[in-house]
Amino acid sequence: MDKNFIEKIKKSLFEEKEKLEKKLNEIAIKSKDIKDDYNAIFPNIGNEEGDNALEIEEFEENIGVENSLEISLQQIYRALKKIKENKFGICEKCGKKIEEKRLLIFPAAIICQKCIKTAKPLASSN
Repeated sequence: MDKNFIEKIKKSLFEEKEKLEKKLNEIAIKSKDIKDDYNAIFPNIGNEEGDNALEIEEFEENIGVENSLEISLQQIYRALKKIKENKFGICEKCGKKIEEKRLLIFPAAIICQKCIKTAKPLASSN
């Protein structure tokens, strides 16, 4: 891949990494024990009877958001590692190049468009 394209993607990944870390720091604290792990902060809304329910509701929501942001952050770390190892932009299923258009839209992509289209859907549990 073109060096300028890789630099553009790298810049985009670092910008997204910064945004994700900022959002995570608003709702969670970084774990001291586990690298790149965050723990949602339990909010302190107040001492009124209804406040407890609101605190629990907000905490549960923060846990979901935290997990989603952590997954996105891990994808970015993975993409940056691949750039460093000169393995970026290679489909993990077929080994061919991932389309640049796809990488511009989703720089952390690990599978090409063709492999996504041919992937079997997950079985639904009825």
